[in-house]
Amino acid sequence: MAGRLPGPVGLMDIGSALDAGTLNRQRTNPPGPTSGRGAAYYNIPGPIPVGQPPRDPGKNEDGSVYEDMFNDDAPAKSAAIKSEFFFNAPDAKLEEMGKDLMNSVSTGDLNAVALECWDRFCKGAGGTYTSGKLDKAVRDNDATQDFVDDFATQLRKAVLDRKCDLMNFTPLPIGRYAFNSLIDKATGLGIIVHDWWSIKAELKDYEGTWDNVTQQGAFYGTLVYTMTDDFGLDWMDIVQHGDDQLPPNTGFFKTGHRFKAWYILQHYRKNHKPFFVEVKLEYNFDDGARRKV
Repeated sequence: MAGRLPGPVGLMDIGSALDAGTLNRQRTNPPGPTSGRGAAYYNIPGPIPVGQPPRDPGKNEDGSVYEDMFNDDAPAKSAAIKSEFFFNAPDAKLEEMGKDLMNSVSTGDLNAVALECWDRFCKGAGGTYTSGKLDKAVRDNDATQDFVDDFATQLRKAVLDRKCDLMNFTPLPIGRYAFNSLIDKATGLGIIVHDWWSIKAELKDYEGTWDNVTQQGAFYGTLVYTMTDDFGLDWMDIVQHGDDQLPPNTGFFKTGHRFKAWYILQHYRKNHKPFFVEVKLEYNFDDGARRKV
């Protein structure tokens, strides 16, 4: 886990700069900064953009549409897939192969999520998929905990460096992370998400106080992460996984064949559309340790 920064002071413990009565009076003010008795107080309902990804959902960094989001486009670079013995199989057979893929690499609640995603893809519904079961699995995953701890640490430092003033705050660059463990690949997060394409962070209900006498601050709010990936394939997915046999001994249609069936449906057939998979997670954010809402 990422390290945690100790909180400088509690919001109600700033001594001569703000007594409880002053704090209560300042909380009645409209959103924005106020000051008095050597302290500045900030109340910004938000949301305040605090983490900016290098690319938007479904887009490359230059703003062009990401290859995973195309369908029925028959890209020239994938012409080799036409030589597969099942390339001309009926849609129903390819859909069955894709369903077998979902069942072979997911379990429990995430198996239900994977099958819902596959059904949405086959129906060509598009749009954005959300699921409470997926939210919980992502929140409970160690990779997620590491990611949000690391970003909260960076943001905590940035808030204090700005003396708790987040008016006109420039969002911090925010990265991405993947579900790469063997458990993830066997239980579902590896196939449903694997690698978040775009993550943004926002801070809402923010209140901060900076004591100009002691040069210490206190703050709290709710940190909201919006994590987005796409349920779709590009040609590189086939290059990397087209020969997979995971789990082993899965029958005539090995895992790699099932990935290829998915690709054929998306890029060489009609009405099979990729879509966004989105998870939103909220955490209490303050000058001390991060705690789950």
